[in-house]
Amino acid sequence: MGALQQTVIVAGSIVVQGQMWTRASWLFDAVVSQLAMCARPAALRERLAEIVRENLGYLSIDELEPADRSELLWILGDNFPDSFNAAYPNMDPQHRPGALTSVSELVQLSQKG
Repeated sequence: MGALQQTVIVAGSIVVQGQMWTRASWLFDAVVSQLAMCARPAALRERLAEIVRENLGYLSIDELEPADRSELLWILGDNFPDSFNAAYPNMDPQHRPGALTSVSELVQLSQKG
C-alpha cells in the first residue's frame, strides 16, 4: 500500500462544436502547442501551454470565453493543417500522414457550427 501511483495520460481530447476529438497524447500536445503558438492573447497562450506542460490532456474550446473560443476557431481554419505540418518538420515520417489526417478532421469538426 504506501506506494504512490502516478497517472499517465496516453490520450488527449479537444471538445469543439459539441464534438470530441480524441487522439494520442503526443498528437494532442502538438496540436495544443501549435494553437498556443498561433494564439494572439497572452492569457490564452499561457492557458494552452499549461495544458501541455501539466499533461492535462483535455481542452474544451466550447467552454472558453467567447473571445478565446472565436480566436481558436479562427486559428483552426482551413490553413491549420499546413501550419501544423510546417511547425513539425521532424515528425516521424511514418506518423505524418495519419497526424495530418487527424488534424484535418479536427478542422472539419471546428467548422460544423
